[in-house]
Amino acid sequence: MGAVSEDSLRKGRDREGFKAVDRRLGVPLLRLLGAFQGRPERVPLTAGSRILVLKFSALGDTLLLLPILKALRSKIGPSGRLEVVATPVNAILLEGLPWVDRVHLVRPADFVRAPWKVAAQVRQMRAARLDWALDFDQWLRAPAVLAWASGARLRAGFETEGEAKHAAFHFRCGHRRDRHEFEQFVALAGLAGLESADVEPYHGFLLREGPFAAVGGAPTLGAAPLVVLHPGAGGARAWQREWPVERFGELARRLRGRGMRIALSGAGAHEEDLCASVERALGAPGEERCLGRSLADLAGLLKRSDLVVCGNTGVMHLAAGLGRPLVALHGPTSPTIWGPRADAVGAVAEVLSPETDCAPCLTLGFEYGCAGRACMDSIAVDVVERACVKILGVGRG
Repeated sequence: MGAVSEDSLRKGRDREGFKAVDRRLGVPLLRLLGAFQGRPERVPLTAGSRILVLKFSALGDTLLLLPILKALRSKIGPSGRLEVVATPVNAILLEGLPWVDRVHLVRPADFVRAPWKVAAQVRQMRAARLDWALDFDQWLRAPAVLAWASGARLRAGFETEGEAKHAAFHFRCGHRRDRHEFEQFVALAGLAGLESADVEPYHGFLLREGPFAAVGGAPTLGAAPLVVLHPGAGGARAWQREWPVERFGELARRLRGRGMRIALSGAGAHEEDLCASVERALGAPGEERCLGRSLADLAGLLKRSDLVVCGNTGVMHLAAGLGRPLVALHGPTSPTIWGPRADAVGAVAEVLSPETDCAPCLTLGFEYGCAGRACMDSIAVDVVERACVKILGVGRG
């Protein structure tokens, strides 16, 4: 692992403090609030309805949510209103979207350090006179509390085993371990009357819609294939989801030896250190580098790529949304829930899982079964190399 900055440590402490407060106070508070709510009649969304969508994390989940936001906007029409509660983690994807009328930016640390700022956001939500609040967070209690406080006449969200967040909702969708997250989001929106047929498939969606549709870039046919390696998984705290950087370096060396061009991507000091380690193993810089750049720059690189190799991270979902071929490395994370949709029309993906009996151990994203990453360590370079060659041998474009 690379060096961890003091800023990263502070943010990590903030997140852990928020999670502790979210559980210790959120669980009893939601049970109390749930005891005082009625059983209103379900009134499906129609033209002119006013919706509040809540999504605190994460980047990949928010990408999967974009086709649903578009479908919700189509359902309520131009006379309706769609507002979203987001955090600094994912607001960059939502601000400026043509389907969203307003983004309420909530900083999780404010629940602990500056609750009056959260109260000000709640007043703004209540002023919208909302018909529905839809909480797409799987386990955090804070969004459920905000849904209750928003004054929405009807509220819906996940009923997640052991997380006690469902008490705030009038209508609940069971969060399942055998269903992809995208499908779970569609099912939740269905509680408000959104038909699944109205939601476009996610694979390739970002080529046509959303914040990256206008970003330039396309594979260079006739040139050597461009393979994007993304060795990180969302920062130093997510190291258990990372494939060992030494193996990324060996993979890069082998693929270049096969005549392929190598591109590296990463954001933040930790991921930039990982990319530097890959380049040292490679003995030269990558043909392209996207380090610490904007999401638009990253999307442009992915559009130019012939293949993306990464772990379970937002970059995997971004690549899938752009319709790019993928080799996705899953260890503690469940590919059933978070993998690229193998059944999607036109999808080209190889999902590689470990040879350990204990994996996957994550179905929500935080409940690691051990302190190590034997699962990711068990994925051999030979296996990943064969998957890359197989995909690139099928065709490009």
